[in-house]
Amino acid sequence: MLVAVAMDRADIEAATGEFRSDMAPFVALLAALLLAANLIQIQLGLLPLSAVQRRVAEIRAGLAQRMGAAYPSEIQPLTEEVDELLASREAQLAKARSQAADLAHGLKTPLQALAGDVARLRAEGRAQLADEIDLSIAAMRRHVDHQLARARLADRGQARPVSVLGVINRVIAVLERTPRGQILDWIIDVHDRDKARIEAEDLAELLGNLLENATRYAKDRIEIAARREGGRLVIDIRDNGPGIPAERLGDVVDRGGRLDTSSGGAGLGLAIVGDIVAANKGEIAFANAEPGLLVTVRLPAG
Repeated sequence: MLVAVAMDRADIEAATGEFRSDMAPFVALLAALLLAANLIQIQLGLLPLSAVQRRVAEIRAGLAQRMGAAYPSEIQPLTEEVDELLASREAQLAKARSQAADLAHGLKTPLQALAGDVARLRAEGRAQLADEIDLSIAAMRRHVDHQLARARLADRGQARPVSVLGVINRVIAVLERTPRGQILDWIIDVHDRDKARIEAEDLAELLGNLLENATRYAKDRIEIAARREGGRLVIDIRDNGPGIPAERLGDVVDRGGRLDTSSGGAGLGLAIVGDIVAANKGEIAFANAEPGLLVTVRLPAG
């Protein structure tokens, strides 16, 4: 016997549609929960890498020396390798500085001996030869000082804020003892609150070279001003001397590119300035001020 059972197809499709409608919110909710759980898992998994990134930024800024050991076991081998790399680099830098100091010491001793020979030549009346040797000695000393400055600047981290006014006053106090410095008017528009993130000795050498150069060429006045521009401290040094030919402005900080060949120097003073500014993530610009020269130095503000 054959039994056939039938049902209206529309009823089946209607029941299926209702089932889908009833299940759709739950499926959507389940998908949202799974997606959120996946995102949370990814964020939690990347947290240690974010900590590594922050620590590397602190090391770059000079606020930390090593990665440390507070990391998950999966990341610890990486941080240990970074610490070993940092230690190796510091050892190499220390060795390079030591070698530079040894070289400078080895050169200064014979230079001092040559200076004694120059004095004897002058005593014997051979002044022209003594002057020529004296110029060579001065050039060699500046080269030695430049290499020592570069060794000191190597891998310089973020320095503490230093008072620009205090350094300027110390530099000017020295320059005012020179014959040229005594006859100049020094106009200073710098406040105690003006601070830059640079080592005090670096700032003194930077300003010393710039102000010594201004003293040499100024007619009767040197102006020094400082102002804050965002995260930068801008220092302007203006003299009322003859300025620099426009076509030579780009050569000012080139090593050995002296603009005045009669001064007897080695052309390294402003090159050292350029090295100091670059090592401290700053900028320097030269422009004719009609009359005189305007030097603008931008350093990270303190």
